[in-house]
Amino acid sequence: MVRSEAIAYLGLGSNMGNREANIEAALRAIDSLPQTRILQRSPLYGSRAWGKSDQPDYLNLVAEISTGLDPVTLLGYCKEIERAQGRVADERWGPRPIDVDILL
Repeated sequence: MVRSEAIAYLGLGSNMGNREANIEAALRAIDSLPQTRILQRSPLYGSRAWGKSDQPDYLNLVAEISTGLDPVTLLGYCKEIERAQGRVADERWGPRPIDVDILL
């Protein structure tokens, strides 16, 4: 569904492989979504894994986007970006090459 543009905030994180490259690839994919553009992004920051702490630390950032996509469609694209970068949803709170969450 297409709607008027709205502002959304996405949280991106990675704790597998080249974490910074994984995040940059996800940002490029987000910026190429239909009716969507990245307005600004936070600096990269590190955080400890949560829920399952015996894994590498995460590298994270938050991106502010403008989008004409409805939330369900945006979520579907976020999940597709994760799958395209090798994320497998097999372990809750497990390590992942990329995580893209809609924050707001």
